[in-house]
Amino acid sequence: MINESQFLRWAPVEPTAWSRIAYGRRVTYVSEGGTLSTSVRSVNSGTALYLKATIEGRMLVEVYANGKQIYDELVAHDELDCFIKVPKTTLNVQTDIEVHFIPATTGEVRILRSYELVCTNNTLNKAIVERQQALKIPA
Repeated sequence: MINESQFLRWAPVEPTAWSRIAYGRRVTYVSEGGTLSTSVRSVNSGTALYLKATIEGRMLVEVYANGKQIYDELVAHDELDCFIKVPKTTLNVQTDIEVHFIPATTGEVRILRSYELVCTNNTLNKAIVERQQALKIPA
């Protein structure tokens, strides 16, 4: 059960590597490789980052929380659609999250400017199943 959901925004680390494209009211960042970052205050246990991006070509996707790698995946011509568990922090401690899109060959990534941080009291697996059902994604 998803108890809380926050919609926050990414910020490009190297602004010249990213361009913004508006599809209606949804703003998407587009890049051939680069890094996005954000900061979140006091992450609870059971908190996950919902990461969704479209990748053309091949890219290595790495996610770091406070400098520690928490995810890496080589994605080829596919949509990256996953929950990434974020390590718990103490109250009022900021968690810096970075997502690196590293081209393995020529390619392009498209990711919404806004992202979702999901907090659950139950296991992360239940949140994933509920999100898949809401989005009608096969398990």
